[in-house]
Amino acid sequence: MHIEKHAKYGWTVTTLAPEAWIREILGEDKINASRLPVEGTTKGGSKKSINRSIKYVCPCCGTIIRATREVNVICGDCREAFERE
Repeated sequence: MHIEKHAKYGWTVTTLAPEAWIREILGEDKINASRLPVEGTTKGGSKKSINRSIKYVCPCCGTIIRATREVNVICGDCREAFERE
């Protein structure tokens, strides 16, 4: 194992030397698999995260806010209650 010092986090950067890669036999078909570093991304890119926030809009000025739960909010500029969208 090769360990390097990171400028901000200290001795945290680690890499496995090629001669130390672990080989495994998987299943009854005797398929060899190596724990090699994966480069790039898989086809299709990364998964999109699920947005769990609730959108609220001021009916007067159109200001938008988001919250992670039900809230009662009043616009500081218009003094109107935000409406859930």
